[in-house]
Amino acid sequence: MRQLRQGDNTISEYFTKLRIIWDELENSRLDPICKCKGFCKVSDTIVQRKIEDHAMQFFRGLNDQYGNIKLHVLLMDLIPSILKIWSYVLQQGTQLMGSNVVLNNLDTRNVAIVNATINTNTSTYNFCGKPGHIESTCYKKNGFPNNKGGKHTCFVTSDKNNNIWHKRLGHLSDRRLDILRSQYNYIDSRKEHCDVCHMSQQKKLPFSNIEYCANKYFDIIHVDIWGPSRTPSLHGNRYFLTIIDDSSRFTWVDLMRNKSKTRTHLIHFVNYVENQFETKIKIIRSDNGQEFKMNDFFNSKGIVHQTSCVETPEQNGIDERKHQHSLNVTGALIFQSNISTCFWSYALVHVAFLINVTPTPFLKNCTPHEKLYNNSYNFRNLKFFGCLCYMQTISAKRSKVEPRARSGIFFGFSPHTKGYVVFDLKSHAIKVSCNVLFYEDVFPNCYNINDTITDSNIFLPINEPCNSSFDCDDHIENFEYYEQPDNNISTEQATCPEIPQRNSTRTKSIPTYLKDYHTDLACIKTTKYPIQSYISLSRLSTRFQQVTISIDNNHEPKTYKEVVQDIN
Repeated sequence: MRQLRQGDNTISEYFTKLRIIWDELENSRLDPICKCKGFCKVSDTIVQRKIEDHAMQFFRGLNDQYGNIKLHVLLMDLIPSILKIWSYVLQQGTQLMGSNVVLNNLDTRNVAIVNATINTNTSTYNFCGKPGHIESTCYKKNGFPNNKGGKHTCFVTSDKNNNIWHKRLGHLSDRRLDILRSQYNYIDSRKEHCDVCHMSQQKKLPFSNIEYCANKYFDIIHVDIWGPSRTPSLHGNRYFLTIIDDSSRFTWVDLMRNKSKTRTHLIHFVNYVENQFETKIKIIRSDNGQEFKMNDFFNSKGIVHQTSCVETPEQNGIDERKHQHSLNVTGALIFQSNISTCFWSYALVHVAFLINVTPTPFLKNCTPHEKLYNNSYNFRNLKFFGCLCYMQTISAKRSKVEPRARSGIFFGFSPHTKGYVVFDLKSHAIKVSCNVLFYEDVFPNCYNINDTITDSNIFLPINEPCNSSFDCDDHIENFEYYEQPDNNISTEQATCPEIPQRNSTRTKSIPTYLKDYHTDLACIKTTKYPIQSYISLSRLSTRFQQVTISIDNNHEPKTYKEVVQDIN
């Protein structure tokens, strides 16, 4: 065997000669039988050593042109079977020869040669005399499972199907399969990938939480839309757009009635950043929503639009977590003040304002407002959202005997006006004023805004009110920060004026199907002498009046039950 070389022989001819010698050695030298029924795993060691010996003998006689494949196989942790090694060498030989013959046809012919060689010696090659089995799974040679004797049976398998036990056990995992293999030596581990496992069991990969922060402001901004809300806001908004700067984590909130307004708000925000901060946005990150498809605008501004993968909100986690945080605090403010849910938009905008002035561990306990504007916020201006307050009325619109103040509910700060946003409890209007007194320990019950609320229904404490003179220097102005209706709202009256009802001037006439009848149509002015003014039943007897009225009150039954009652 040591003198056997490939020489001018083909790979198949050389392999066939070696296979004949191996079969003769196998027949003349039988492997020892394990007395412990296979628990010592000696048979596995013997099989692996045979594989290694066959591989070394096969590579020793190969020509030098197959040195690369020889080095590649010997560097493997577990040397494969001789049939796989022969297949690797056969493929490389085909490439080196530059043959145009299809590899599949060549493999089929060579496999037939090897199988013919095996089949000619099946009577003496196999230990148990059964064709096509593997020695490591032979009961006669390795012992019966569970220490039970009986009729000899062999598992007929092949090297092409290395996942047989993996499939028999319902596509068991490799870890569980290794445990069974340690207990039963005839169970093989999985050696090839399984397509069925990927199609039936594959899950999402774990998402790594990478804390990355942009170096400059507005280099990266995150945008996302929340909605629709079940309850529309006071001005009919059901959605809101959240914009977050990646560097400072400052948050802007834009309220929208529908998603079609998203593009308008993004264009306004880009212009706002370029004008107010003298910088340009470089990257915008969002999901795959159609409302963010603004390629022409992004290209004109040189902005890179980065989108997350489909059904992967983790890649847009900054906005998703901001939505969760904002909505949780919004619900807390609504429950605390006991106001109607239609005011959720004012609570949400106030929450965004509070988040911007609250320290965050991501910025090393610095506030987003301080990070962006380089100054700290004076927390003395903060008041309880939804608390009772009194705002002074305009002197030009009141007399000496009219009230000088009106009760209301504090709804936050006005974005571009140095004043407080107040909901008037009497007129149910949103007003802005800087002359406001607060009672932060009183929360009026404003659950139903349609109920009439007067000043006499509000409990007033005995202690002195908190006089709040608005500090203009510490007020924060945010872009599109508060809910605004479609029309222009004055600082004193936020409700739209009542539109007078339009009455038609068209001449009214009696319907044609009633032209032969006398009808009581008081609203029709075309009848010169209405019949009810000239005919009266007062001179008729009581009995005759009842008969006359009953004629007009004839009831036509509509159900079977009414018919039965009329008959009875």
